[in-house]
Amino acid sequence: MSCLHRARSMGHHVGCGNSYPRSKTTPVAAHGPRPGPTPSKTVKTEVLAVAVEQKSEAKFKATQAKARRDGVETLTQKDIEGLSLEQIKQLRGY
Repeated sequence: MSCLHRARSMGHHVGCGNSYPRSKTTPVAAHGPRPGPTPSKTVKTEVLAVAVEQKSEAKFKATQAKARRDGVETLTQKDIEGLSLEQIKQLRGY
């Protein structure tokens, strides 16, 4: 019996001169899909998204008030930083 046949009969995989025992476990993918996010993570993500949206809306309203009070030309880069293109267009009156 050659080395190749002996190795295979002993449960070893032979390739490129290396041999190692074959794994007896099933691949992870065979256990099914990974579970989705837990409800608590989903809720936290949604709460965070709402908080960010509210903060963005508050900044827009403050910038809008400054533009009305002092004029659009007085707005600085810091004033419009983080605003969407649509919000900036609205400030300019487009």
